[in-house]
Amino acid sequence: VDVSKLRISAADLNNEISKRFESLGRAAYEAKKTDNDASDLTAESVKAIDELYEQLDAVNAQLAAAREKMICKNCGQENAQDAVYCSRCGHKLSDN
Repeated sequence: VDVSKLRISAADLNNEISKRFESLGRAAYEAKKTDNDASDLTAESVKAIDELYEQLDAVNAQLAAAREKMICKNCGQENAQDAVYCSRCGHKLSDN
């Protein structure tokens, strides 16, 4: 697995997440300003953002594996592959 391609993929996903948040904020603002119900649009946007975060988590896990690191599910810290507990938050890594 090419680490640079994974980094580009992660950056692209982060950019798309930012765009979706901006769009969600704009829609919420417009809905409030015009007294319209935006709950359907909000639900769709939240679902799309959650899916993007899942994709980002998968890419980050691939990046960590390529660098032989273990990612803490609690705080996102990279830890040595043989670590039992996270070096940042102390979460047990074997539960990941």
